[in-house]
Parts: sequence; C-alpha cells; structure tokens
Amino acid sequence: METRLGPLTIVGKELRTTNDNAQAFTDIPTFWEKFYQDGTIEKIPHKVTEDIYAIYTNFAHEGIDNMGVYSFIIGCQVHAGEHPPEGLVSVELPRATYAVFSSEPGRPEKIVETWQKIWQLSEQDRGFDSRRSYRADFEHYRPSGEIAVYIGMKDA
Repeated sequence: METRLGPLTIVGKELRTTNDNAQAFTDIPTFWEKFYQDGTIEKIPHKVTEDIYAIYTNFAHEGIDNMGVYSFIIGCQVHAGEHPPEGLVSVELPRATYAVFSSEPGRPEKIVETWQKIWQLSEQDRGFDSRRSYRADFEHYRPSGEIAVYIGMKDA
C-alpha cells in the first residue's frame, strides 16, 4: 500500500550510524535503550501526539542508496516551526509518497523482520528499488500498538 503524507516536523534524539559491517545493528538497539532511559519523550515540548517516529535520513548518498553514514532520529511530531530543546534535533519528513509495510502490532522487537521483507523486496524487485527516493524512511509507533514502516518513494 502507498500513501501520500507530510511534511511532518519531528523533534528527537539523533544518532549517526552506518550499515557497513552491520554497525547499525549494534548502534540502533543501544540508542533505543538510551532514548527511553534518558526520558527523551518527556523532553519534547508541544507534541502533536504521543506517536513515536524512528527516522532514517541524511544519507551519505541521498537520492541514490542507503549505503554509508546516515542519521537515525527517534522522536515525536511537533508543530512546524517549533525549535528543539538543547540536545535534541528537528527534522522534517518531506511531503512524499510512502510505501507502507505493517509490522506485528505491539511487538516492536519484530520490526527487523519487516525490514528484512523490505530489503528482500528491494533486491528482488528492481522496479520497487528504483522508485525508492532514499531521502527519508521511517518507523511509526502508535500508542495503540500499531507499527508500520514507511519507505519514501520517488514521485512519478
């Protein structure tokens, strides 16, 4: 399924990581732990909702692929123009078309399985992969337990 949405302003905590040598598989789980231990959600003022966004953006090869260093940002949506408190960053998810992949509700630890399906699709379906924008992808976690991965697509 595809949907069009954005722009969305997200304020949160940023990590720079890479998929090289599976570094992100070590960095990202530790970063999630730190996000919760530090009470980052409570530090984000003027949240639009309690939804949590985990964004992959600022790719070294933006628009081409997700190789090299990129930003991983965990945060919440705020109103456009809000300034992040010290120690946090603001990122705008661009208005775009996103391919949406649902993950098992209430089971955030299963998100890797959803990503594996997306990576497999990218490898097997060159049409899908060539439509990816490589500008911003994100995971969306709702308080209801719903979880989805949004893959940024090029506009036709």
